[in-house]
Amino acid sequence: MKKFTSLLILALGVSTLFAQTDPMYLHTQGFASDIPVTRSSDNNRYFVGCFNGDAMFYDYGTGESFSNVYIVTEKFYEFKAVSNDGVTVGAFGSSLDDMQPMTFTNNQPVALPQGNLPNYYYGCANGISADGNVIGGFIDTEGNTFSPVVWTNGVPTILSYPDKDPLGLPSSGCIIDHVNADGSVITGRLYTDSYDEIGIVWKLNSETGIYESKVFTDHINYDFNYTPDDFEFFTRCYVDFTTGKLSGNGKYLIATYVTPVAQFMDNRYPILFDLESNDTITYKSFDDALGIGVSNDGMVTIATPFLPTPHRDTYVFAPNNNTDGMIFEQYIEETYGYTNFPTEVVATAGTMVVSNDGTSFFGYARGTYTGDIINIYFMPTAPTSVPEVTQKENVTLEATVITDGIVRVMAEIKSARIFDTTGRIIMHVENSNNINISSLSTGLYILETVDMNNNVSANRIVKK
Repeated sequence: MKKFTSLLILALGVSTLFAQTDPMYLHTQGFASDIPVTRSSDNNRYFVGCFNGDAMFYDYGTGESFSNVYIVTEKFYEFKAVSNDGVTVGAFGSSLDDMQPMTFTNNQPVALPQGNLPNYYYGCANGISADGNVIGGFIDTEGNTFSPVVWTNGVPTILSYPDKDPLGLPSSGCIIDHVNADGSVITGRLYTDSYDEIGIVWKLNSETGIYESKVFTDHINYDFNYTPDDFEFFTRCYVDFTTGKLSGNGKYLIATYVTPVAQFMDNRYPILFDLESNDTITYKSFDDALGIGVSNDGMVTIATPFLPTPHRDTYVFAPNNNTDGMIFEQYIEETYGYTNFPTEVVATAGTMVVSNDGTSFFGYARGTYTGDIINIYFMPTAPTSVPEVTQKENVTLEATVITDGIVRVMAEIKSARIFDTTGRIIMHVENSNNINISSLSTGLYILETVDMNNNVSANRIVKK
């Protein structure tokens, strides 16, 4: 074979599995270019996201991905969370006004059982435990009342919640946002008649088997004695629970504390709730930031500024440190020695969420010139349950480089996959002879192709 400036291709004729030497930093465009990834499974393998009825799913272990563009049974989908087995939960429907809670497996949506639930016209499943046995969400009845629902092994139950908010106003419903890894801690939002949202947490009583609720009261300063055009409306402090994340162990909940500074102007500070000690930590290094990620040991990621355009940075804060945040790229470089960040990612930074184990990150940036969503995954170690690279046939692949970083396969191919040295699929191309590997870091990879006659070839690729 021939040696090139940026690439060396060698024939591979045996099953291959190597020890990984470098962390993997991926970014994807294409089918999900306008759909940001927002949740990951507890084992860091699966990723989902949705926006305005469009949804995306990505399997980091196999490289397989899809969006509802390719699903024809219904038009609108929301993928909200995913289990360690890739079971996705969310909602589907013929329009955004008639969505119903579902699980999604094998490219098929399955409506969650209604059981003894009252009739409802809208609902969504927003969280799932790591083993998939506990699913949390809500339904919306005809009386415009949200009811928090937990499906335990497929059996639905409406969770109890206070009939009044902390100030004594009647509550008008409640929804579930997050379920922790073992399903013992659930968080959500309590609605008031004034359409305010207050955080609520349910914890499973292991003796009674009942979820017991507690409403958040810290850092909330509401004044309901106002008219819609009254300036007092703009002077209330509150916590925005829609931005954050519940840690997998159920100990921490990250959110955003909003304080007014002038009419139509607010300061936003990430705030971390310790659900075991009932303590809070506020991150005031920035006054225009969102709390977006927290690990099991209290590592925090925040995004600043509040609006993601034209530029947004992610900062990483070590556990119990709310003053010395480190910009994401600097943290990765100092922690893992990784510096090969794609230009478009560095130029736009992004919104990176830390995984439950604190080792991995996922999120999105925006294209420097296009503004498209670019989903990003940083994985220093392979997720669990990753298949090995298997050589099906000993066929030498003929390939050349036509431009720097692009492999041209000299055959009609049906599909091509590139594996890293752990056996993790990091790129999947359909019906294209040109494979762009310019985004891959320097190192050894395995290129596997399937031609139109289903012949399988595999080659080692060394990215110089």
